[in-house]
Amino acid sequence: MNDDIERDEELDALRGEVARLRAENELRGRYRVPPEEVDAPDATRPIRVLLLPDPIQPMKPDGPGPQAVANAAQVVVSHLRESQSGVDWRAEHDLAQIPRDAECFELGDVVRRLWDGTGALPKQYRVEEDESGERHLTRCVVEGDPDSDHFRVAYDRQLRMVDELLNEGKAAHAAGARHHAGWTLKAVDVVLAQAALALAGFRAGRDDWKAELDKPRPEYNPHYEITAERPAGC
Repeated sequence: MNDDIERDEELDALRGEVARLRAENELRGRYRVPPEEVDAPDATRPIRVLLLPDPIQPMKPDGPGPQAVANAAQVVVSHLRESQSGVDWRAEHDLAQIPRDAECFELGDVVRRLWDGTGALPKQYRVEEDESGERHLTRCVVEGDPDSDHFRVAYDRQLRMVDELLNEGKAAHAAGARHHAGWTLKAVDVVLAQAALALAGFRAGRDDWKAELDKPRPEYNPHYEITAERPAGC
């Protein structure tokens, strides 16, 4: 008797879980804007996607709800399809549904740009897949985008710092200045760590990369040693 009761309870739990997953899938499907049905072959139309928050995840306390976001996405996609008829515009929150070659933009960035036409260019992302098969968004460096140009120039400056410091260390070692030569190795670690943090921040769509890349070049002071607080590559 007890075994039968336990089996019934397990079946009820499974049915409840199936019902919950179906409800979630229905909710997610209701708020996406699928591809437009057109006569032109899909291969001839670049895909651009407005990125939406997952409707079943908790929203920000002062942010719009899932239905408001879906309504805004529908309006924006309709406008973009009219003004850019050669582009396959859609809105999606599930990265698994986004093609790898699609250009992706955050809905809020696009709305702000469309509102007055003078705001910052929307950040552009692509979907990438890591070794474990998990998908994630990566911000792209876009030619002509002020932020991208700033990142490229400042990142290259960090790499030049590394070359300068290595040459400085070689010269110091040749001159017998062991303290100076050791300092340059630690300084290189710090600059490489700054560059790695900046790259990770940019690719994640954050703005903290600017503070890392705009730091000045470390300069040697014989009375002090620079401490590599973060190992290179982290």
